[in-house]
Amino acid sequence: MERSEKRWESPPSSFTGRAESAVVHRMVFTAKEATQFCCLSIHQRARERIYGCRKEESGEAKIRLTLPKAFTWGDPFSNDHFEEDVEDQMSCGSCYSIATLYSLHKRFEIWLSKKYGKKITMPRLSFQSILSCSPYNQGCDGGFPFLVGKQLYEFGVPTEEAMRYGSSDSIKCEMDMGFYNNVRFAKYKEEDLFFAGEYNYINGCYECSNEFDMMNELYSNGPIVVAINATAKLLSLYNLGKQSGVYDSATHEQQICDVPNEGFNGWQQTNHAVTIVGWGEEHEEGKGGSPVKYWVVRNTWGKAWGYKGYIKFPRGVNLAGIETQAVFLDPDLSRGGAVKMSGHEGAAAGGGAAGGVVGEDGDERGSAMIRPVTHTPRAQRGNA
Repeated sequence: MERSEKRWESPPSSFTGRAESAVVHRMVFTAKEATQFCCLSIHQRARERIYGCRKEESGEAKIRLTLPKAFTWGDPFSNDHFEEDVEDQMSCGSCYSIATLYSLHKRFEIWLSKKYGKKITMPRLSFQSILSCSPYNQGCDGGFPFLVGKQLYEFGVPTEEAMRYGSSDSIKCEMDMGFYNNVRFAKYKEEDLFFAGEYNYINGCYECSNEFDMMNELYSNGPIVVAINATAKLLSLYNLGKQSGVYDSATHEQQICDVPNEGFNGWQQTNHAVTIVGWGEEHEEGKGGSPVKYWVVRNTWGKAWGYKGYIKFPRGVNLAGIETQAVFLDPDLSRGGAVKMSGHEGAAAGGGAAGGVVGEDGDERGSAMIRPVTHTPRAQRGNA
């Protein structure tokens, strides 16, 4: 079994009081473990010398990176007319399913639009199918974006209309998952499903990603999925305004690291999955005049959270472990429902037919062509 495919149990959660345990299940990969450790206090963490894991910058990646200061595949900060339904995972620990499928959904639109030279609007994919039918993750008790990729590569996913979200993993699976569930009469045929092609951690291994390679992957191919250590403060950020600035966090709310030396990268604590759709910079008072770099993050806590479901999250400092476990999933255009998508045109929010939105410090914006794909999906390699 490869390292990246091993089942993983969460390290202790950084929540500091019993009051938070009731809402931890809204965000965690592994809700059971997080609730168990929710009472670890700040003082206990200090005694255990727990600190944020540092990330070494990739000098090579930085040198070869020639990207704009601001870029997005669509978000409410860059476009006043941007509107979409941002899913609320509610009482189910399904963030890994929602965040991963949103990334794949957007990549299908991006890749199909480029292939056919016109805007293609994809139907939403079924988050529920990942909860009900996965042989690799734990339903509402959590899971991993990487393993969602494995499921999407092997079995595919129906549309949201075919299998709607019920915030429960007890809803019956009607997909044929082979010997995993032995469904005699599968409800969906291959042409009803959408598949992932290649999927992996950015840079090929767990905790090998960095800011610059994440930007390159995001710009070249579409949104990516990341893991963070979500805190009570992050959960409280409802109904923010557009000018709310870049999220900041107290030192004690940054992630923990389990190695005894700060010079090494340790096992990074994370408990929540989100989608990165872009990045930017902005100047803030009291920051010494230096621009504050940020990621544009789409969350899974509904449209009332953050600003229309999105937030600007610090970039380049690995806050909450956001730059350690980044995952990409490529759409497979050679099989399933993607084969017949060429006739589906529509007005998708944000971005152009062949690219996202580029901004220079939030000023001029225009269409950006997708750069050549750097990793060909396995299912398409024989046809290349």
